Amino acid sequence: MIPRTGMTQEEFDSLIERVENKKLGNKDYKIVGNKVKGFVDGVENLIQSIKLNLSIERYNHLTVSDDVGVELEDSFGSDLNLIEIKIKSTITEALLADDRIKEVSNFELVNLGRNKYGATIDIVNNIGEDITIRSEVIAEDE
Repeated sequence: MIPRTGMTQEEFDSLIERVENKKLGNKDYKIVGNKVKGFVDGVENLIQSIKLNLSIERYNHLTVSDDVGVELEDSFGSDLNLIEIKIKSTITEALLADDRIKEVSNFELVNLGRNKYGATIDIVNNIGEDITIRSEVIAEDE
């Protein structure tokens, strides 16, 4: 028996396509500090999503999808040139997983000290003006 969902075939097909292509919505909860306050959309949502994605180590949290985060833990302690290449590659891969981001360019990585790097990245997206993200990558001492 086929369940009655109240959806038209077009709505159902659109839902299946969105799920299969993992298209991210443009509206989400707004995070302020450690609290959720209202909603955010557009470019502001994309910036929030990028910062969250870059702050999570992939595969370390059971409640976070394996599609979210970066893999940087195993980079530190290696040759400096290798670390810089791996950081750029890993961050670029994590950002391009978001279907709203078309291109990552002008990626600058600066060594700020022991186990600490500063990154500046220009991001071309399909929802609004291009944005520049500045972030720090810090390895925690074990």
